Amino acid sequence: MNAIKRFLGAIFYWTYDRGTWQWDISCLVFIIIIFTTPREFFDRYTYNALTPDQIRSAIAAFLNRIF
Repeated sequence: MNAIKRFLGAIFYWTYDRGTWQWDISCLVFIIIIFTTPREFFDRYTYNALTPDQIRSAIAAFLNRIF
């Protein structure tokens, strides 16, 4: 159990030296995760830019609540 915790901790904190087989396996796993993640995972968040009038009204509403 202790060996498993050390192994997972080393992967999580990325403590392996470059050029070791553990480094290569970790990089390979991360590349596989990146390329197998569905595109929809990244498209589900949309950011709408606020207009200057919306920003002004949001600041005014915030300041009215404070003061």
